[in-house]
Amino acid sequence: MERLLKISEVSRILGCHRVTLKRWIRGGKGPKATMSPGGRYMFREADIIDWQGSLRSIRPLNPNG
Repeated sequence: MERLLKISEVSRILGCHRVTLKRWIRGGKGPKATMSPGGRYMFREADIIDWQGSLRSIRPLNPNG
């Protein structure tokens, strides 16, 4: 069975605040999330790993042009 993570666990893994993570999700920029019957965000561990991998493929902007 796939491991499901709470938003507090994911925010700790990603090194960001829960509020920031929620903002990313609502804006369509965060990892895939589902809502539990109680209205809480839940995340599949594999989705978090995939999302982190997608971030590494983005090159940072060069400030010097």
